[in-house]
This record gives sequence, structure tokens and C-alpha cells, in this order.
Amino acid sequence: MVKGMLENENQTKVHFKMYKDGKRWVTRGLALFAVSLMVGGPVAGTVANVANVEASEVQVSQGSGDAYDILQDNLDAVNDQYGYLANYTIVKNVVAKVRNVKPSYSYRGQMAINDANEQLVNVIIAAQNGYDVVKQYTGYTQDAALTQALAKVTADLNGTNLDALVADNKTAVRLGLQADLKLAQDAINSGKFTQNMDQITQTVTSGNGTFSATQQMNPGDYDKVNDAELKLRDALAGLRQVAKNQLDQEISVAKSNQDSSTADLTKAIENAENVSNDNSSDALDMLGADAALQAEVSKVQQKSAHDADTTSDLGKTRALMLDLRTDFSLPCKLI
Repeated sequence: MVKGMLENENQTKVHFKMYKDGKRWVTRGLALFAVSLMVGGPVAGTVANVANVEASEVQVSQGSGDAYDILQDNLDAVNDQYGYLANYTIVKNVVAKVRNVKPSYSYRGQMAINDANEQLVNVIIAAQNGYDVVKQYTGYTQDAALTQALAKVTADLNGTNLDALVADNKTAVRLGLQADLKLAQDAINSGKFTQNMDQITQTVTSGNGTFSATQQMNPGDYDKVNDAELKLRDALAGLRQVAKNQLDQEISVAKSNQDSSTADLTKAIENAENVSNDNSSDALDMLGADAALQAEVSKVQQKSAHDADTTSDLGKTRALMLDLRTDFSLPCKLI
């Protein structure tokens, strides 16, 4: 559990968010906190950037005791609980820097410890958000803007610019909501789903309103987007089996179009089968994999049709050339 040092208890706001652990949505506490130090009483401290900790699954708890001990506890938490983030360059650099901080009870020394702890907490939270966004939306290959946004997040995780990671996380999560709203609307329009459609329609309308209202992604908007995404998935929960049946049918169609030259289609089929066979996949996971698979099938079918036309035209040309070489009466006929 990552600890933030608090000036007083009233500064702590604990929110219970839903987050996706693998494919399962579970609840975990999130604290938005301000950082300061206690050195014989409250002193002015650095305020953490709240925008960095919104909608994160990293637990931030109220710290007590020696500031350096709290910093060491947080370093231990990085290794014990968030080791899967430790290989990202942006995390490794901050961890290496923080490990060089020495214990001190001077005002300046305590401020250095405080700043180090803030940097550590912020980078872990931003990295966790980036990890989640990439994991959740990778596979939406039909959405070029989202794919590009996820690539930026991945690059940021392996870079050194925390501000860029925070900004690109916001862009990606908002585009993710937009992609899922489209999937939900397509489900409504398809007429294949009948369960809870009023609720789904209302949730999509509300989600579109949230999407429009968060264009600037101001502080607090990350939470709003996250909440809209969770409500959307909750509303679609009952459609899972229908979506799975639809996905399985599309997998069969895709396999009939598969050959050694269709690497992208093969990859999409593998992803779709993984989603279909994963008991924790929800309806939107199914719909996303289905849309990606349909897009690849369409590409293969278009290419096959084009190749067939080209082959047919080439055959006609070759036949005419053969006539010109062997039928010496043809030129007279043409004249």
C-alpha cells in the first residue's frame, strides 16, 4: 500500500473505484491526497498533483511516523505489489533517484524526502493507469486514433516524461470510452440484443454526454470518464452470452478466410478466441474482439476479390496475345 503523508485527516478523500484486474472488475479504495510534513507540528509542504492520482487502482493510505520510513515502505510496496511496473523506464528512473535519498531530520532534508515520496507515488499511479489503459483497449485495431494513443502511452511508459504519460493516459482513456460507446451503439442498432435495451440506451446517452463534456480533460474529468465506462460495462453485463455467440460465429467465418498470407487475420482470430474462452471477458470485450475480427475479414475478402479481378483480366490479356501470335488471319479480321 503506497502511503502519502498528510497534514491533517480532513485532506483525505477516499473514493471507491471499480478497476479491471485482468478482465475482472473489482473494488479498491483510492485516496486523493495532499502531501506535507510533520516536524514538531505542521509545516508548509508540497501539494501533490491530484490529476496524477485520479481513477488509479493504486491504494494511497494515510502515512504516520518518520518520513524516511514511509518513503522506504513505499519503495518496498513498488517491489512487492507493483513489480510488474518496475521494468518501465519511467518507473526505474524515479525509483533509482529515490533510493539515493538519505535520512535527514533537517527542514531541507525532510522536504527532499517529501518530494521524493511524491515523485514515487505519482509515477507509480501514472504507470498503473497507463498499464491498465493499454491492457484494456489493445485489440481495438479498427480504431486508428485509439491505437495511436495507446502507442503513445506505451512509449511514455518507456520514456522519462511523467507529464506526457499523464496527458496521454487521459487521451487514451477518453478515446477508449468513445470506442466502447460506439460498440454499445452498434449493439443497439444491430437489433440482435433485446435485454435491458432501455437501460443501455440511457447509459449510452449519458456516456456520450460525459464524452462531450470532458474534451479538455480538466482535473476531475478522468474520474468522470472512468465512471461512465464502468456504468456502460455494467449496463451491458447481461448481454455477454449473446455477444459471445456472435463472436464465435464471426470466428468461424474468419477461419474460412484464413490462409498463410493472412497474418493480421490470424492474429485477430487468436485474440478473439482468447476473449471468447476467457470467463472474465464481458460483453464489450466480446463486441470489441468481434469488431476487430470483422475488420480483418473484410480486408482479406476485399483483397481476394481484387486478386480475382486482376487474375481474370490478366488471363484475357494473355489469351489475346496468344491469338495474335498464332492466328495470322486475326489482323485481317481486325482491319
